[in-house]
Formats: sequence, structure tokens, C-alpha cells
Amino acid sequence: MKGLERASSALLQHTRQMSTLALTSWSNKISEQIETLERAVGLMQHHDALTGTSSLAVTQDYNYRMTKGWDMAEQVLNSALNTISQNIKNNTNQQPPWVICRNINESECLFTKSNNTYIITVYNGNSQNLNTLVKVPLYQDITNVNLTDDKETPVEYQIVPVFNNSGQLDNPNMSTKEIWFLASAGPLGFQTYYVTLPSVAKGSTYERYSKNLDASTNSISNGLIQLDFDSQGRLSTFHDLKTGKNYPLTQEFAYYHGHNDRYNQQGTNTTITLNPMEIKTYQLTNLPVNKNPQSSTIPTSTLGTTNSVGKTSTTSSLGNHKSVNNMLLFLILIFYNFVRIF
Repeated sequence: MKGLERASSALLQHTRQMSTLALTSWSNKISEQIETLERAVGLMQHHDALTGTSSLAVTQDYNYRMTKGWDMAEQVLNSALNTISQNIKNNTNQQPPWVICRNINESECLFTKSNNTYIITVYNGNSQNLNTLVKVPLYQDITNVNLTDDKETPVEYQIVPVFNNSGQLDNPNMSTKEIWFLASAGPLGFQTYYVTLPSVAKGSTYERYSKNLDASTNSISNGLIQLDFDSQGRLSTFHDLKTGKNYPLTQEFAYYHGHNDRYNQQGTNTTITLNPMEIKTYQLTNLPVNKNPQSSTIPTSTLGTTNSVGKTSTTSSLGNHKSVNNMLLFLILIFYNFVRIF
């Protein structure tokens, strides 16, 4: 629910901006459509909504109102984009409809499933340049696509298999792979990318399919730092490419028990007992290109329950130098890092 509220708030600001830039905000119809989302976002901030303490029927009503607000926002965005396009081109041609893939966090987008050619528009509503990783659900059994920007320049990409644990997320519309690429957009600007699948592709393509790597020599770099991983896929060395310094690290995976009134292995609320991980563990690590990590994240993942007690996984990296131990921002890899449990 918190994630839905956060995404809806961002969509609301995006809708307001586009409506203002298109000079359509004066329309009574547009104002009423935006107000539908405004009311839903405001209502969702109720303490029973965000905390999940409301009854099932009330929670479903919250979701219904928010879904209706998203429908209205999508109509406002299409109207604004059509108006801007017509004013620039001085015509009355209607543009193809823009669709928001609402379950993109579950690797679901039925639009990309049913279309072999489509356009991806990345909008930046901030006052600073945007450089972000875009993930597009890919359902077709292919190893390359034709991906270009608005100047028909090929864009580098990678096709990555999607992690799918049906025991945690049962979604029959989840894609099996995703197209990953880096997108950029200026302040209050947008960038358009064109995707064509091989069955109808023309011209050159960039094949960037993930292949099995030699774990003994596996490393990644963003131009500023480099991370090396050992034969078990665990973080082993951190390289500062600007200073030339290297920091050996030791990464471990563990889990801890949850708490309830009948069973508490933690002892007190301030004590957490970590247990060695006994099952196969995977991690996905990514670095933003030419950017120093700015914050730290300790990845966790729910492992299920035993005797009604939950288990949560965690990981840590320790170095043999004091400065390394103080560098929590390099704990695993900072931008985001998800621990995957099978």
C-alpha cells in the first residue's frame, strides 16, 4: 500500500505538470479528472490505509479509488501529449494512445506482450538531469531487439531473465525476461525510445543477451569503482579506480527469526541472532554508470515461515581495514541490491 501511495503521488505531480505545460488545466473536465486522483491520494494517507490496519473491504475500496484515479490520470496525460504534439506540428492528428504499465514492478506489461513495435517515453519531472535504468517486460523468446532513440541511434541494452518464485508471487502475466537499458532525460524533459522485435526489425541490432559468466573472474565496474566476486558469487574486493586503492572484503549471508507472542528467539527487541544460511542464495548487483553510490542498503528477503515464525535473510560485507568497515555505502552495492532466495 505504501508503494502504491508513493507511485500515485509521483503520477499526480506528473499529471499536473503535463496538464499545465499543455495549457489544458483550465478545462473543467481535466480539472475533475485530476481531482479524482488527488482525492484518492489524499484518502490513502489515512493512518489505517498506510499501515494496513483497515478491514479487507475498506482496503479494496482504497485500491478501487486509486485505480479509478489512475484511469483519469492516463486520460489527462494522453490529452496533454496530444495537445503539445498538435501545437508543435500545427495539425490536428491524434497520436497513438500512451499506456501506463501499472504492474511493471511484477515484470508485467500486457501492452509489450501483444505488440512487436512500441515506443517508450521516459519523462523527467525533476529540476535535475535524469539517468536511470529502465526495465521493459519481454515475453517473446528472442535474444535481441532493435532499440533506438529519437535520432535513430542504436541504444545498448541487455536481455535479462526474470526471477520468478511462484511461492512468493503468483502472477500468470509475469514476463520471462526483461530488456534493460540506461535512459537519460533533461530537467522537465523527456526522451523517446523505439523498440522493434526481430520478426519485423529492420537495420542493425545490438545483441546484449546475458550469458553465463566465469564466476572465478566475475567483476563489474561503473568507471569509478570496480567490484570483484569470488567463485561463490560473493563480494570479495572493492577497487577505487580514482585513487587506485583496493579493499579486500568478506561477504556472508545469514537469516534471523521474526517475533511473536508465543515464540521469540531474539531474546530482546534490541538483540538479533543471525544464523548461517543453509540454502542456495543468489544476489543481483547493479552499478549506476559514472556515479558514486550515495547511500547504503542492506538487502533483505522473506524466507517463509516455520511454526508461524517468519524468517528474513540479510547480508553483510566486512573488510580487514578500519576504513573499509566504516564504508557502509559499499556494503553490497549501492544503488539497489536484492537478495534472491530459491
